[in-house]
Amino acid sequence: MKKSIVLLVCVMLMCGLTAGCRNSNRDSAEILGVWKGSIDMTDHLHEGLSVYNPEFADVLALGGFTVSVIWRFEENGTYSMSVDPVAMEAEARNLIAQLRAGMYRHLENKIETEGLSLTVEELLTLADTDLDMLLEQALGEDPVSAIISAFKLNMSGNYELDNGKLYLSDNVDNKVDKDNYYTYELDGDKLVFKAGEFADSEAEEYAKIILPLELKKD
Repeated sequence: MKKSIVLLVCVMLMCGLTAGCRNSNRDSAEILGVWKGSIDMTDHLHEGLSVYNPEFADVLALGGFTVSVIWRFEENGTYSMSVDPVAMEAEARNLIAQLRAGMYRHLENKIETEGLSLTVEELLTLADTDLDMLLEQALGEDPVSAIISAFKLNMSGNYELDNGKLYLSDNVDNKVDKDNYYTYELDGDKLVFKAGEFADSEAEEYAKIILPLELKKD
């Protein structure tokens, strides 16, 4: 009986070990290819505006701002992450429209607070400016390009998968950093970065913004 129990335990252990190997190999194969997802940056953007100009942030009422990302995992152990340029331009133009509307409401509030008998248009004319010029003063001559540049989250490097953790390097010349990783779930065409551990404070702050991140296989 004792011998039978020992054999049974050995069989169970072997099944567990081979299942683990199979899952690891499966993840390494299934993660290959192109994955797409989006990062909701609305709260992060609003927090930044609140620091810069609290009054303006209060009247802005952002309707949403997302950054569409594309991840690629290659068979040679390299990865890349880039922003979808078409989607990013559309989001940038939408954000500018929201900023213009917010600036208009902000000026209306200022006029009311100061007790002026002016319209926003009349105030802008007296100041020899308009909303587009104010946007250019804040963001540069090409506001769309300025926003796109501000959210260029492109990166590439090497990657490793190990026991539900995704390790990345910051470029292809460096090895993966075992002190920095994402925990993930991979199920068919769905890949979710759930959480992470980061020794680097900048990487940790970035992770707080993007996690959890759900990607779909393209």
